[in-house]
Amino acid sequence: LKVFADKNIHYTSGFPTIKVPATPEDRQGASVREKILYAVHRESNTPLLRRRWSRDATILSAAIAETGWDSKRKRAFVRRYDPRHCVWQLSNDNDRSVIAFWALFPLIADECEQKYGVRPRSNGGLSPILNNDIMKYIDGKDWYLQAIRWDGTTRRAWVGDIEIEEPHKHGFDSIPIDICIPIDEGNENGQGSFYVEPLISPQAELNHVNQQRANIVDRMANPVVWGRGIVTRGFDDVKDKLQKAGGGFVGLGRQGELGLLQVNDVKLLNEHEDRIIQHMHRLSGFGAAAFGESVGANTSGDALGMYFNPTQRMVEDQFIAWKAFDESIN
Repeated sequence: LKVFADKNIHYTSGFPTIKVPATPEDRQGASVREKILYAVHRESNTPLLRRRWSRDATILSAAIAETGWDSKRKRAFVRRYDPRHCVWQLSNDNDRSVIAFWALFPLIADECEQKYGVRPRSNGGLSPILNNDIMKYIDGKDWYLQAIRWDGTTRRAWVGDIEIEEPHKHGFDSIPIDICIPIDEGNENGQGSFYVEPLISPQAELNHVNQQRANIVDRMANPVVWGRGIVTRGFDDVKDKLQKAGGGFVGLGRQGELGLLQVNDVKLLNEHEDRIIQHMHRLSGFGAAAFGESVGANTSGDALGMYFNPTQRMVEDQFIAWKAFDESIN
């Protein structure tokens, strides 16, 4: 799973080129808009965020961005949210648009007072949320839940029982949160299941093959010794020389023999392992060529393109979602 996820992240984490459509009459305005967009992304370090978004979208099934306005600095900004800390409510119509969004983070009282000038006293009924696997902290400090909520017109934020942002108009036509789900299989739990489920069976078989080969190698390193025609009262000598002395002469009678019982060939298992890995490549959408493996010294450009075709198609399908995500941010 990690190999395939890293490969998917590699192909989808590049920062896209911003293209501003421009006619000759509008060329100057288009140039200004392009400079503004690049300036905002540079200020927000979006190329680095894009790498994190690609990891979020592959491992956690969703990438989340907030586009906001810093009124003090008079600048727009782009910010990433960890999808494990976010929940959202969808409309009941066919569009299934986001009508409310929450971001929930643990915060200690001292940090809250330093940032916002207020000190929370309790978590109300939200204390159980701080005890889950994602938000569990055991350093002995007083932890409170910071929550930020957006709906179609309003934003508010609070820590514990203290409001740090009163409900106010956020000034956008819709919730300024973008959610990218490039591999949407309608699975409610997400969390990378689109990779795990089809690969469970071949991975189990691969583990079994590796164990079989390990057993053979172990047998070859610790062979079973058989003997015939050992002289009378010589069995103890055989055991001692094999187990303690590490070799030596063994007393054999006339026509006596010693031999090793071992299996020398693991070729069948190696070939079977290769076939399983090729099958896992196909299931993941990435062929051997996508992993940088040599596909032949004299491979033509057309043939190489054919080897990359499954990867290209899979990534292009994801780019449909990424393009909408980037355009919405811009």
